[in-house]
Amino acid sequence: MLNLSDEVKTEPANQESTAKRGGLFILVALLTFLNTGWIAFHIVSNLRGAVPGNAVTKPSSGDSVTPAPPQRSTAASSDVAATSSDGNPGIQTPAPAEQPHTYTAYLSCHLANQALTSILPCFAGDSAQDPGTDLEVRNGTEDRIYKVYDMQQAGTASADGLVLHLQNHFEIKAQNASANLVLALRIVDNNTGGSVFNKQVGQYGVIDAVN
Repeated sequence: MLNLSDEVKTEPANQESTAKRGGLFILVALLTFLNTGWIAFHIVSNLRGAVPGNAVTKPSSGDSVTPAPPQRSTAASSDVAATSSDGNPGIQTPAPAEQPHTYTAYLSCHLANQALTSILPCFAGDSAQDPGTDLEVRNGTEDRIYKVYDMQQAGTASADGLVLHLQNHFEIKAQNASANLVLALRIVDNNTGGSVFNKQVGQYGVIDAVN
């Protein structure tokens, strides 16, 4: 014989078990959804970090950071050293190389402390029988001996005598052939304007200036 009281007791128990299984299913589904979303978030984040130009790498304390080399200005005022906003000098223009010294020589012939308009009387001698003397000039790599007839070609005639424009290395050798005249040589440094050589000689005296 069926007991109605047992049937009534069994039905609420089945309903409670079904409710528990339903809640557990919902919880598992929710956890699965959250876990899937978290994995998807990490995948997207990793993909973004792998895109070139988006990654930012912070150097460790032991790594040196080398700045980019400064750009050289091509403006017309490049001869002036650039100065940054903090007052520190920028790119410095190298100083020009020192120019080599050049010289000017003044070769003159004097009578009673008065310079003659020509140097030839000091080299021609006092008579026709006198063979006279030569003028030897070495200017840089050029070496030449001048006779009385072409001596004016050694330089330029002026009120101060024969003017010779000399390079840094030179030698001038001259001998006075006259008994009555004085042969003189003065050399000026073109860089300073100062006289670096000054000598006078009488008959058969020799002037030999070398640099």
